[in-house]
Amino acid sequence: MPECFLCGMETDALYTCKRCGERFCEECGDVEEHLCLFCLDDEAVDDEYDDEEHDDEDETDPDWG
Repeated sequence: MPECFLCGMETDALYTCKRCGERFCEECGDVEEHLCLFCLDDEAVDDEYDDEEHDDEDETDPDWG
């Protein structure tokens, strides 16, 4: 029986992460988005970084130039 890459649980229902390709059970990721927990965390960090990057563009530093 196949095992979840993240928790090691044996299950018939495994999903393949669209980002890293690892197979995970329904407890270890978002089955609708096809993302494992690791990649969900990475995606959240990427989204935060993008938001911060755009926020910085609006601010001006008086010490610059």
